[in-house]
Amino acid sequence: MSAELEAVIGATQDRFNWHLRLHPNQIEGFATHESARFWRFYEERLTGLAQWKPATQNPLPLALSQMDLHVTWSSSVCIEAAHFGLRTCLLDPRNRPGGARGDFYAYYRRTGAVDLVENSIPSIQEWLYRNAGNPRLAEDYATYDRAFDAVIEFLAR
Repeated sequence: MSAELEAVIGATQDRFNWHLRLHPNQIEGFATHESARFWRFYEERLTGLAQWKPATQNPLPLALSQMDLHVTWSSSVCIEAAHFGLRTCLLDPRNRPGGARGDFYAYYRRTGAVDLVENSIPSIQEWLYRNAGNPRLAEDYATYDRAFDAVIEFLAR
């Protein structure tokens, strides 16, 4: 977690209920060493400002169904969040067009589901306040469903 996001959590915890989610591999898998570091960090810096257990212990779809916004450094969870109609604040500058990761989330940026936000306290706070209370805009699967049905119908013939 960036120092800037940590500061935003501290400054906005009275307005937002912050839920942090550890990656499943941080709980059991190749990155369990990261969870030990996280728990120390959480205990020292975030206790009382954010929760981690509900979002980490519940399946991702259930956790996302309980959220209003999604903030991440860089995670494909922003795709799942978009399917739930959640907007994502993506902080890693390598995700910007021309960055090391390229414009991997271009489609979701075009739909308004993902915003590339500068990792600064004012930028993160501005994004939160601008998006708080906005309605969910869940992905419309009607076009995909029609195309899939057409393929199935073609194959069935």
